[in-house]
Amino acid sequence: MNYYLRNSLLFLGVCLASCASPEQVKYEQYVISGGELYQTHCSNCHSKEGEGLRNLYPPIRQIDFLKNVSLVTCSIKNGLSGPMEINGKMYNQKMPANKNLYNLDIAQIITFMNDKWGQTKKLVDTEEVAKVVCE
Repeated sequence: MNYYLRNSLLFLGVCLASCASPEQVKYEQYVISGGELYQTHCSNCHSKEGEGLRNLYPPIRQIDFLKNVSLVTCSIKNGLSGPMEINGKMYNQKMPANKNLYNLDIAQIITFMNDKWGQTKKLVDTEEVAKVVCE
């Protein structure tokens, strides 16, 4: 089943089976879609469970980095390079840019990561991502 059809059916199922508010339904849709996008675009380096890959790629679970939507957005859009310290450990692998992701994709990925590993269950919407100016 294609990606968009499956997500549409999941979204419809959540809507019909739920007494949740429209905001909660949207949040759940972002988490589901973001999880699929994360698996496709991020998990090869950061792992399925966000713990990273030994000394090569940093973890993204339960780090303060996730609190900064602008920084995460720019990291996804433009990649990262140079040394960085995460949880007291140094990493220096280049993270490639993801120029093929739309603002909606990025918003969904960030919402998923925050839901799964962050300290917030807040929806990051497309408008918030679109406002970010990366240098």
